[in-house]
Amino acid sequence: MNAVTAFAQDLTPLDRLPLSDALAALVAEASDYDCTGADAGALVRPLVQAGIFLDVLPEPFGAGLATEASKVDRLHDLLRRIGGANLSAGRLFEGHVNAVKLVFAFGNAFQRAEVRDGVLAGDLMGVWNAEAPPGVRLESEAGGLVLQGSKIYASGVGLLKRPLITARDVDGALHITAPKAANRAPFDLSGWRMRGMRATATGTIHLDGVSVEPTEIIGGPGDYYRSPGFRGGAWRFATVQLGALEEIVRLMTQGLKSRGRAADVHQKARLGQAEIAVQTARLWTLHAADVVEGGASSAAEADACAGMARLTVERMALEVIELAERALGLMAFSEAEPIERIVRDLSTYLRQPFPDAVLDGVGEWVFDR
Repeated sequence: MNAVTAFAQDLTPLDRLPLSDALAALVAEASDYDCTGADAGALVRPLVQAGIFLDVLPEPFGAGLATEASKVDRLHDLLRRIGGANLSAGRLFEGHVNAVKLVFAFGNAFQRAEVRDGVLAGDLMGVWNAEAPPGVRLESEAGGLVLQGSKIYASGVGLLKRPLITARDVDGALHITAPKAANRAPFDLSGWRMRGMRATATGTIHLDGVSVEPTEIIGGPGDYYRSPGFRGGAWRFATVQLGALEEIVRLMTQGLKSRGRAADVHQKARLGQAEIAVQTARLWTLHAADVVEGGASSAAEADACAGMARLTVERMALEVIELAERALGLMAFSEAEPIERIVRDLSTYLRQPFPDAVLDGVGEWVFDR
């Protein structure tokens, strides 16, 4: 059992840390984890103590946050609030949600039960998909299956008990694997030299020779990219980003008040623009969450809606960052101010892959519609 999360075992609602206290702890400790190679397990410990990693499981084991469309508003609120407290913690929690959703969408009864029992025992999950050429392969060796290759930008390295790892077979088909042996694979955090999101324990994991049992292959070929689960899931990380966006506006307001600038007409105009951007981002993520998790007439509509939400949040975030920096001046660039770290984290987290392809897909959906 993972030593960091072992105390989650047998956690009951009465034992849980109140969510508000967990979020306050994330805020209070955020600067301590703002360094490459930070202990991601210690970072998310308040969230584990609050029981939210358990809540992604279906009822009666959890609250169904990852498996029931009726809980989408609660999941949206949770992702947003965690993102506002600490984006790195939000990234790790969203990855856990993603992994559990994949297993319960495509896994068989045995695999679902195994993941359920693991999460109840304190396991944290995530998905490792990004890779450099030639990518990770699923190969036959000595009568069994093994992985060959490395994953890059893998978050939660050294923390995740059962990561889901994508790999291609000899025919090029993509599979979702959940190898227990991945826990022992060597990894390297030195390559994650980004200016933000330093606390996510992101790095390269070397998977050469990691064995994969037949029961550790989730679903069928191509399920990982199947719509709307893959592209549609963008609403979740966009909602984490929304939380940080709201926090930037709050800190912007606080900073202007502390400097006696609340009556300045130019600053009020900036603040008004920033709030419009936040409300726009919030409406888009809420709409995308509802459409993707059950309200879409087609997978294409779900993909397009999530893509529009993702791109809108990105545009609104870049606008708010500029407004905050112009409003606060050098205060926004001071390492002593929380807003400086949040802007760094958000600017990094916004850089999700293939934005042009997402926009192209939205346009294609409009034509087809």
